[in-house]
Amino acid sequence: MDLADLQHNARDGLHIAALASSWTAFIAGFGGLRHDSPQLARLAFRLHDRHRALHIEITPGQARYELLAGPPLTLEHHRRPFNLALGDTVTHPIPPPISAPRPHRPSGREPNPRSDTA
Repeated sequence: MDLADLQHNARDGLHIAALASSWTAFIAGFGGLRHDSPQLARLAFRLHDRHRALHIEITPGQARYELLAGPPLTLEHHRRPFNLALGDTVTHPIPPPISAPRPHRPSGREPNPRSDTA
């Protein structure tokens, strides 16, 4: 979609949704990643925006933010703002997930029962 610019709106960059399908094809298709695979132990990535470079590393218990280049900025971690200056590394714990009751489906919207005949 972006390569042919079918919607005449790709001149400013790529669509995230189009990139998501490519990522899924590469990671799940070629890489073999599945939902039933063991949990990830670490996720790290860099963001570049408006003359800033930010490194983020997430592990099961914490998230670490480091500003590698650019002016200071304010970020939020689980809706709590914090400031990050050049060279700073800030680590925040990741709170446990909030458990909530499972939503009730409206009448007539229940899923069809699965048949185990395959």
